[in-house]
Amino acid sequence: MDSKSVHITLRTWIVMAALAVTGQIAWAVENSWFNTFVYDTITPDPRLVAWMVAASAITATPTTLIMGTLSDRTRSRWRRLFSLPTEVSEKAFQSKCLSYIV
Repeated sequence: MDSKSVHITLRTWIVMAALAVTGQIAWAVENSWFNTFVYDTITPDPRLVAWMVAASAITATPTTLIMGTLSDRTRSRWRRLFSLPTEVSEKAFQSKCLSYIV
């Protein structure tokens, strides 16, 4: 790692946290509505609902990783408008997030 430090502003951290919380709320609401639908319409067996939630989480994890990698590696107009350059985001991740782990 080089000695240059990348500074992420407080506003950026707040936006990232707000987006993360929004995504978690959306996923929870989606699962609760779909769980209710499955329970009321298909079967009242809670095992099916549990399998559905597990399948959703297992599918969402690789999809998120694959699409995130794809969007980071493409040079589309949307990426240039709404994201940091890859080098900056990687350095910020390494300097901020990984320092908490070590």
